[in-house]
Amino acid sequence: MLESDLQRAIIMWSRTQLTKYPQLLWLHAVPNGGFRDAKEAVGLQSQGVKAGILDLALDVSRGGYNGFKLELKRPGGKCAKPSSDQEQYMQFCTEQGYFAAISNDFDECKALILDYLEGRLVRC
Repeated sequence: MLESDLQRAIIMWSRTQLTKYPQLLWLHAVPNGGFRDAKEAVGLQSQGVKAGILDLALDVSRGGYNGFKLELKRPGGKCAKPSSDQEQYMQFCTEQGYFAAISNDFDECKALILDYLEGRLVRC
């Protein structure tokens, strides 16, 4: 399974949860990843694409957080370690009152999203 497969599975799952959690309509991907040639990369950077931005975002406040950010890593990979740019962005998000996490597991991603929406993740 690729990271993109995990992301697709999460989005598809989230659509099945809209009756109970209508806020999931606004769960969205930030298409920063992938391989691009140099010309396309420069063009995207000029449009505001930034290294380190996390893969999924949900702009819904819960539990004292301003929103939810999730970085996905390839399932079954050696580790789910963020890049240094992602670490910096996760720290920034945390300082700005967002919940930010990283996962490479479908069930863990679902649990994080549901725990967030149910208010079980509380900002201290």
